[in-house]
Amino acid sequence: MKIPSNYIEIKLSFPDLNGQFAQVEMRIIGKQLHHKKNQIADQASFEIAMPRWTPGWYSIEENARYVLDFKILDEKNKAKDFQRQSHSIWLIDNWLKGDKIVYRVYGAKWSDDGCYVSEEHISFLGTTLFMEIKGYESWPHLLIIDRPRHLKKINTGLRALSPGKYLAEDFDELVDCPVEIGNHEVDKFKARNIPFEMAWVG
Repeated sequence: MKIPSNYIEIKLSFPDLNGQFAQVEMRIIGKQLHHKKNQIADQASFEIAMPRWTPGWYSIEENARYVLDFKILDEKNKAKDFQRQSHSIWLIDNWLKGDKIVYRVYGAKWSDDGCYVSEEHISFLGTTLFMEIKGYESWPHLLIIDRPRHLKKINTGLRALSPGKYLAEDFDELVDCPVEIGNHEVDKFKARNIPFEMAWVG
């Protein structure tokens, strides 16, 4: 499977396991959009939102409360201005080629709708970690996971392109596939010739 020409790139790392933090970097990649002095698109501003919903749940979630140190950096890693419109929405003007969003997420909620980061293992549902770029939800999302070296396994329903690199058709698929990172046991089996993997964590 090839990476499409237009997509959202998300890099996920865990530089502070003791503090239980994940770090997210997001970029818009699209050759067709780089025009007018490297401006991404003819938009006055971009709306970036932390989901307040969870797949399969009928409740309002406040996932943005776990977000820290939100910033947008240019290709030289210099900070650019942004506005926080509400608790869970950020506005960015004049997004240029090479710009990226960077933020941290505190992961101390171990549940099927949470994000948990520790030395022993990492588990999360995408709505607790990843923001959606309004107008680009239908684009493919490429997730690159930089796992801690001592945690050897990654299990998820996302399609793997290579170890640690996964492709989702759109934002909905990205956040609807839980991820487990650790040294857990994995059972593999087939049902009606469809391969399955079961990760045992507890």
